[in-house]
Amino acid sequence: MCNNTLGGYMCTCRKGFERKPNNPYGCQDINECLTNNGGCDHNCHDYQGGHYCSCKVGFRLREDSKSCEELYCPVLEAPYHGHVTPATCSKKYENIAVGSTCKFECSKGFELKTNVGAQTLSCRIDGTWDHGTPNCHPVKCPTLQRPINGGLVPARCHDDQRGYNEFGQRCVAYCRHGYRLRGAPTKYCQADKSWSNNNGALECVKIVEPPYINCPTDVQAVLPDNSNSMSLASKFRLPQTNVNSSSIVTYPDNVGPDYKFRFGKTLVSYVANHVTGETVSCSYFVDIKDKTPPTVQNCPTDINVQTTSKLSTIITWTEPKFTDNVGVRRIMRPQRKPGQAWYPGEEMTILYLATDVAGNQARCSFRVTVKTKYCPELTSTNPDHMITPYSPRQSYGVQCKAGKALFGNFNPMSNMVMCVGGRYRIEATFIDHSLPDCVSSYNLRQATDQCSEGYERKIFDDFWMGKTYFCAMCPSGTFWNNATRTCKQCIVGEYQDDHGMSTCETCPLGNSTSKTGSKSIKECYSKCAPGSYSSTGLDLANEKCSLCPKGTFSYLHGSTECTVCPGQSTTDKEGTALESECTESTKITGVLPGKKLSVRRNQEMRLACFFEGLPTPKAYWTKDGGDLPSNNRVEHLYDLDLNYNGISVIVSSMTTQDGGKYECNIVNSTGSDKQVVDVTVT
Repeated sequence: MCNNTLGGYMCTCRKGFERKPNNPYGCQDINECLTNNGGCDHNCHDYQGGHYCSCKVGFRLREDSKSCEELYCPVLEAPYHGHVTPATCSKKYENIAVGSTCKFECSKGFELKTNVGAQTLSCRIDGTWDHGTPNCHPVKCPTLQRPINGGLVPARCHDDQRGYNEFGQRCVAYCRHGYRLRGAPTKYCQADKSWSNNNGALECVKIVEPPYINCPTDVQAVLPDNSNSMSLASKFRLPQTNVNSSSIVTYPDNVGPDYKFRFGKTLVSYVANHVTGETVSCSYFVDIKDKTPPTVQNCPTDINVQTTSKLSTIITWTEPKFTDNVGVRRIMRPQRKPGQAWYPGEEMTILYLATDVAGNQARCSFRVTVKTKYCPELTSTNPDHMITPYSPRQSYGVQCKAGKALFGNFNPMSNMVMCVGGRYRIEATFIDHSLPDCVSSYNLRQATDQCSEGYERKIFDDFWMGKTYFCAMCPSGTFWNNATRTCKQCIVGEYQDDHGMSTCETCPLGNSTSKTGSKSIKECYSKCAPGSYSSTGLDLANEKCSLCPKGTFSYLHGSTECTVCPGQSTTDKEGTALESECTESTKITGVLPGKKLSVRRNQEMRLACFFEGLPTPKAYWTKDGGDLPSNNRVEHLYDLDLNYNGISVIVSSMTTQDGGKYECNIVNSTGSDKQVVDVTVT
């Protein structure tokens, strides 16, 4: 550039250029990269009139256009019903380096949809992922073929226009009236995209004049109060059948709307004998429940005894009586019995717990308290206490060392302790048989002043000085509550042996305290172990833990009562901890259609075996001591409460060779039972 000057001119160069040596009119480019790399962290690039910086692969230029920072890819989010490996790929606040790869996988029954992503993602050099994130979608099973003369529910099972059959979808087959289903009626879409029970096509087979009998569903009813049986009246339903009623045998005999069902489950069965010689049957349960708890008579009221003796006192009471409409099954009685010795200071809840056959419970509880008219000698191991006996066991003077005061709702200057009704009292506050702690205290200058942390604000009226406000440090057995700025007692299970603390200490594992406000770890007692109990749940000197009686159990530490075994089950010993140890003798309660059965060739045969017992027995059918016919299927039977209570065997098309002795076998830890059905094929 030419610049005019006074009496002449001067040549200058633009930014990024300099004068050529030995040439006052020429300009040449300045290579800024030769000096300190042009200020660039990584790469410097010169061009005519300037320069620019760039970064190595895996880095990017900062806003100052000179510095470089390493590139990271953002954390990935695991898809619903899926996860990402390695775990660092989806870990919050993690930096994922360039070149890292992350793999997406789905939970069982789900598969990746990669239309917007890929199964494996790589972190590119520019800090972005090379693909979008995929999603996990339920796997889909193929559409089922709807059986002719039948159908499937829901409709999507056979019609993909109604939706998809995704993982977990249940499809139930049915047949029109006049047809029966051959094959398992229920199928589930599985994780491998196949259907369960897919061992042959579903088929609705025409029923050619066979006899049928269909029972109503199981019936539940509740006994009226104070009744042990009831009739179903209008709730009773007869089975639907095409067999003449004169050819139907019922059990129980004469069952009907006016039949009196007793508490519990009654199997109602119908066996129909057709003119063709074929026998069909059905059954259902009538479950009569009881909601009425036992009635308690003569439950004692609280017993309070005051004695002048230091010796024991015999305390007796009339034990309560329990009655029930279905029968009292068990009465749990307390450890302490009437007529036993009690000592002054003892206090306990006496509990009688009655359980009826239905599991309903009623309790009778009352407290027995033995107090002495006289107080024990007032002593203390606390060096801060200074005790002056005025009249031993009657009145004392108590003072604290300088700067400390007795903690309580009374004048801190009060030092007279009086025995009233067997309990010590300071002013109007009863302290039982132990002195309050001597704690640090100080007076407040003004009524609006707040106490320091760890101190509770106290007010007392002085006859001469009027209201006085002072602060007292929280004693042992308490903690300072910041919200209320008061001292709160330690809860059950905790203690505090120091003053002015903001929390309480927790008892060691398996231990607890018997009351609030515990001051020492020595007040932490062992909890009753599973299989035992006490009224406090603790193993105390005056009340040890007792083993749960036979027929009961407790699985928790620190139980205050035991649970009665369900139904008619019981235990074989005391001290049972698990409900699974409650057992009931196993037995077969019924076999349908009966112990003898005649079936026509090519007809279906169905046998049902019902049982009871705990633990639930293993049940199975055999034929002539061996395997069942190859064209059989076995189904489990359940009651309304979904308890497994029976097993049936169905042979789809009977042949002459399929006749013989079919045996239902059940077995559990209490024993076994069996029932034989003699089947003839005609």
